[in-house]
Amino acid sequence: MCTVTRQPCVCCGPTQPLSPGTPEGSETASIPGDIVAISYETDPKAREANLYKLDSLVVGTPVGKVEISQDEVAALEAEARRALDEGYYCDFCTRLVGREEGIGKSDADRGAKVLVVLTPKIVSHWSPQISYQRLEFSESDTEVRRPQFVSAFPAALVPADKELPTSLRFRVIALPSNKTVLTVGVAKWPGFKVYFGKGFGEDENSWGLQWRAEDGAPIDPKGFSGINISKGDIVCITCDTWRGASTISLNGREAGHFCLPCGEAFVLGATLSTGCVLRIEAPDACNPQDAHCA
Repeated sequence: MCTVTRQPCVCCGPTQPLSPGTPEGSETASIPGDIVAISYETDPKAREANLYKLDSLVVGTPVGKVEISQDEVAALEAEARRALDEGYYCDFCTRLVGREEGIGKSDADRGAKVLVVLTPKIVSHWSPQISYQRLEFSESDTEVRRPQFVSAFPAALVPADKELPTSLRFRVIALPSNKTVLTVGVAKWPGFKVYFGKGFGEDENSWGLQWRAEDGAPIDPKGFSGINISKGDIVCITCDTWRGASTISLNGREAGHFCLPCGEAFVLGATLSTGCVLRIEAPDACNPQDAHCA
């Protein structure tokens, strides 16, 4: 909390700071204590990514682990110092970057890798601009419905962040019984068909799971241990472009895990069955079922 305004600082939240885990045998380094003045101005997009990473280091919930260079650690260090210089004072941040807690730059080999745990970027609404145009979006684009008499496999999509793991969490509000199919997953973008395709997991360069709207049964039971889907269920899709990995969970239980090509652009989303309604909801930190999405 800011000692002047008594308001939460930019990097502190209501939860206690978490220490990212370190796999055995991996090279790690904490934020260097021997801090030097940084005179360059950071690109706004790069700074936003740095702030997300910094926030993950301080109070984030571990989801994805990536290796970054010492130069990137220095950029995070600069953002921490910049936040402090701008008046966002925080005791924990001071301990994080203070001389008494840190290590000197000479203590880590130049070019060594540092393990950082990143908090995902939480999707807050669908992206109608890249989705099938005849889907019906409402509630500030947080809710989407497939009307009757539209093309097969109409897709509601969101773009994956190129710097951070992305998490899309939605609730199945309606799933009428019919002969169409609900699919969820990730796909390379551009290229994924937003209509008249085969859905996630079947279209080229896509990965995902599919259920029959008729009875909520999975089309490929082996792919997700026979987990059925029904009205009220929560689906969470994560996409980590750095690690090249995606995970799909249903009501907090992992239903599928996929390896993706690294360094590509992706979208996350669903192709809706007829009458299906999906609503994006923020994760509930108090709900154990949201552990995969927090």
